[in-house]
Amino acid sequence: MGHTHSKTKMMNQEFDHKLRVYSNITQLIASPQNPTPLVRLDRINPNKDFQIYLKLERYNPFGSVKDRIVSEMLKGLEIGSRTVAEPSSGNTGIALACVANALGIPVHIAVPGGIPEEKKVILRFLGARVRECDDALCPLFPTEGARGLVDTLVKSAATKDSFISPNQYENEKNVQAHYQTTGPEIWQQTKGKTNYFFAGFGTCGTITGVGRYLKEQNPEIRIIGVEPSSPDHKLPGMKRITGLDEELVPKILDRSVIDNTVEVTDEDAYRTAIELARKDGIPVGPTTGAILYVALQYARSNRGLAVVISPDDAFKYASFYKDVLEAEAREIREEAYALIDDNKSNQNLVIIDVRTPEEYANGHIEKSINLDYHSETFKDELDKLDKSKTYLVYCRTGDRSGITSVIMKELSFAEVYDMLGGIVAWEARGNGGEGK
Repeated sequence: MGHTHSKTKMMNQEFDHKLRVYSNITQLIASPQNPTPLVRLDRINPNKDFQIYLKLERYNPFGSVKDRIVSEMLKGLEIGSRTVAEPSSGNTGIALACVANALGIPVHIAVPGGIPEEKKVILRFLGARVRECDDALCPLFPTEGARGLVDTLVKSAATKDSFISPNQYENEKNVQAHYQTTGPEIWQQTKGKTNYFFAGFGTCGTITGVGRYLKEQNPEIRIIGVEPSSPDHKLPGMKRITGLDEELVPKILDRSVIDNTVEVTDEDAYRTAIELARKDGIPVGPTTGAILYVALQYARSNRGLAVVISPDDAFKYASFYKDVLEAEAREIREEAYALIDDNKSNQNLVIIDVRTPEEYANGHIEKSINLDYHSETFKDELDKLDKSKTYLVYCRTGDRSGITSVIMKELSFAEVYDMLGGIVAWEARGNGGEGK
């Protein structure tokens, strides 16, 4: 017992939130005295009568909402000389590795093979022993995949004396961390005016702890749970609860505090996260996109003040977003190609090649006109065009046409399309051109 306390005693050394001076990194973990920020969303949410605030958990020292629970769970763990092992889709593992490093505790993290590569790299960077499991992000049974591997380590006769697990799915300290910090922070920051709280289902510690606290302050507050629309999803950290046998639901979930459960597709989650970044300038992970998507649906027909938990930021999901953005670019290109194919005889469509006359002469899209991007009179020539027509702009690879489309929109052209990838992508698709 004393051995555990000696390791965690450093968490309680002196610090000063006002001056931002700390004895160790764990003291930066959010609390009512040092809350993560609430940021109102203005551009993505058009309903001013339903204010939406994001609670940005990325401002915890290790980058996510899971920082809160790790320090609490470790404080109550009889570690001794054992290694801490935990299943994680990344965020708990990262927080656990950081806190354990600060306390001098070895860590093994079991992860689903499908989590972003960025999270695996960070875990290895932190020195954690990473065990990849061939399972989905949302395994049905606790005995499967990452959870099953850790369960074996802590229960097997051969390894149980060497490993111990906080077990975030069943550890009531997961709930208590949010009941004691996240919930009170939200209540204080909104001055008791919260009407709605939105969170995802995962281990269920956040929604249970915050929901329980807020309901105690005001039973009228609506707690909305968000889950993937399918068990086969790409939203790390989230779990589909609907349809599960009760013994498979995380034991710490308190259904009595949940007023409604809403499902979200991967597509809606990723699209909302990208839209948030482009409209409000806040880069978030796809789980935030899922939760915010539901809040925006509520905003269509409700009034009040809503708080949306944002578990982490976008940067640990760059590879996932890369796939989505590449698909988006392909879709935009195909729309441009379809516009050309469908409107060859349409006098309202004007195709502009903004390459040099020499490039244009070596091959161009049929019926396109040439306006040299590098010409001193380029902008004036654009301004003389009929602004009521539809324009498709292209160059070699898309750089000059992209800037041209911006200029044309500034000149008040009604409808301008930029052909991403330019004539290189057009020809790679098997299309020919005039002038060759």
